[in-house]
Amino acid sequence: MRPGRTTLVVIAAMCAIVAVAPQTAIAGKKKKAYEGTVATQGVDGQTPTIQLKVQFRRKGGKLVPYYVTNLKHRAIALFCPDGTTTFVGPFNMESGAVGGFAQPGFIPYPGAVAFKPFKKGTYSLTLTGSDEADSNGTADLLQLTTRVSSKGAATGTIRLVATSPTQGGKCDSGTVSYTAPRVASFSPAPS
Repeated sequence: MRPGRTTLVVIAAMCAIVAVAPQTAIAGKKKKAYEGTVATQGVDGQTPTIQLKVQFRRKGGKLVPYYVTNLKHRAIALFCPDGTTTFVGPFNMESGAVGGFAQPGFIPYPGAVAFKPFKKGTYSLTLTGSDEADSNGTADLLQLTTRVSSKGAATGTIRLVATSPTQGGKCDSGTVSYTAPRVASFSPAPS
């Protein structure tokens, strides 16, 4: 190859890399993370917390929320018929206190029969025990609604219900609201 052609090939390769790089950067920003508190009582002195990841897609030249790709919750109080409180999710084996984050075993995704995208700016999800409402197998019902502002937080409601034979039957968080600002990465669960 002559020196002129080598330079031309190198320049063409660099242009191709530069042309692809912005598209890769845009694609990487389509999934955004949100984390915040739930407006209810915590359990064992822990703050009730929700973590969400939302997939965005391009529509009409702008990014709009498409669906929730990940959901985790921690230390949300469930109020039981006998007057006690409990929680759904992992627990510390030694103390029985709140452990890590609970995560639904099944969140409908594009192509799944139960998939529902954001509709008119709102995402709604209802999972029952048969849908694996919680990865620990302890939630009978999980209901979530989410709205995401273009530059701000995810807001909505969450409700958890679990059966506890030792605490008088169905323990229910009630429908409680949350506000979850956008974050670069999720914080770990306190130990």
